[in-house]
Amino acid sequence: MDKAWHPPASGFDYERQPVKITEGDADLPRGYSIENYYPPLDNFGREQLFEALGLALAEDGTLVVATRTAGVWRIVDGQWRLFSEGTFDTLGVQIEDKKGLQIVVSQKAELTRISDTNGDARADRYQTLFDAHSYHSNYHSYMHGPARGKDGAYYIGLNLAHADESFTYKAGGAYMGANGGFAGWSIRVEPKGDFDLWARGMRSPAGIGLSPDGQLWYAENQGEYVGTSRLFKLEEGSFYGHPAGLVDLPGMTPDSKAIQWENVAASREKPAILFPHNRVANSPGNPAWDTTGGKFGPFAGQMLIGDQTQSNLLRVDIEVVNGITQGSVMPFIEGLESGVMRPLFLKDGSLLLGQTGRGWQAKGGHLASLQRIYWDGKTVAPAIHSVHATSQGFRIDLTRPLADEVDAAQLKTALTIASWAYRDAPDYGSDELDYSDEGIAGVAVGADRKSINVQLQQLEHDPVHPQQTARVYYLVLASEQLFDTAAPAEMEAYYTLYQFDK
Repeated sequence: MDKAWHPPASGFDYERQPVKITEGDADLPRGYSIENYYPPLDNFGREQLFEALGLALAEDGTLVVATRTAGVWRIVDGQWRLFSEGTFDTLGVQIEDKKGLQIVVSQKAELTRISDTNGDARADRYQTLFDAHSYHSNYHSYMHGPARGKDGAYYIGLNLAHADESFTYKAGGAYMGANGGFAGWSIRVEPKGDFDLWARGMRSPAGIGLSPDGQLWYAENQGEYVGTSRLFKLEEGSFYGHPAGLVDLPGMTPDSKAIQWENVAASREKPAILFPHNRVANSPGNPAWDTTGGKFGPFAGQMLIGDQTQSNLLRVDIEVVNGITQGSVMPFIEGLESGVMRPLFLKDGSLLLGQTGRGWQAKGGHLASLQRIYWDGKTVAPAIHSVHATSQGFRIDLTRPLADEVDAAQLKTALTIASWAYRDAPDYGSDELDYSDEGIAGVAVGADRKSINVQLQQLEHDPVHPQQTARVYYLVLASEQLFDTAAPAEMEAYYTLYQFDK
């Protein structure tokens, strides 16, 4: 053993390192700035892959950062402080104490409580809360979450596997499937470890979050049986569209007629929001809600969600029309460094974004990044704030009033609207079906000049596919000459519509 090779000893104190922050770069609205958080170095002082995909803020202001492959770290007094090593494919974290010293993280193989019990601020206790699912090495077998519900329980989503093996049940699809063991299911796990099967029919539930009103939501990625990426309420007993995981229902086998697509398609839940594929999203991540009370700009209450492929950030405004949940998506920020998966609002109202390329690459070009966006507290750039369905068409709400000289005729010329639908089927994704240029019958300016009421020539479209989705309306406003201050050349919004207001 004396002749065995050993790496040279390292004197680098990697367990505590200063946080280095530099100015960042992205395509931001006026009034917003961005900065980059450099990750800690490894135990030999080298750069490491640092995919910050679990972010949580403790009551005392400590930031907990759980990574996919580089362990769990805490930011305390401007320092990176190592908390736990060896965690595997961690995609989320929740804090159970006031200082971020007792946490619950997802791993590929289990949901784990990690604690410091001796007061040295390093993890020394690991408790398995849930590992009743099937665990194997397939790269797409993720455990997403956890989100913590208003009942105190933890909610996770288990990905289908991406495999060509004959033993992977794909339910007629091309790529993604289940090998049993609750792939494609959402699980509810109580703090003591008891669990319930919560919902089923997931494909790649890459984002789970709890809204301020206590509603669980999840974002689904486009693929087989998912014509385009989408956003759902996550509710007990619901079926979300991909039949592969149904093989785990009692008494079912891959040949059972009861779980075949033609027999379950009609029972799938309707998404509240569709994210048009390649236009705004390919693989949306976790949602976060602007609860800053205006510290992040004029978008209080809206959902912020990013995309792993597009390296962008979207704003989502949800409304209920005739008892149906639907709403609008507004592109917000482009050109982020990597794929945006985990947004977290900090106490000062700024937004931290954990990002990864994860082998699929991201438009931003970086393998991973951790960036913070903040608002200057005063500058409000012209933008579409939200879109709302009315009895005649839509109302477009703006962040700033239109210039006094802008009239309805000019707005009608500046506005174009198109619409289409998708269909859910066993093949991968969907084309845009029944693409239509929508006729505009009339336009009126709201009394405060911060809204535009649009009357459409038609409100109905004939169905084009048995399993079609809601219709997406794409609104584009040529906006450069419409305001008294500098405005973008165009503003865009996408509205997921089931019904116009009755």
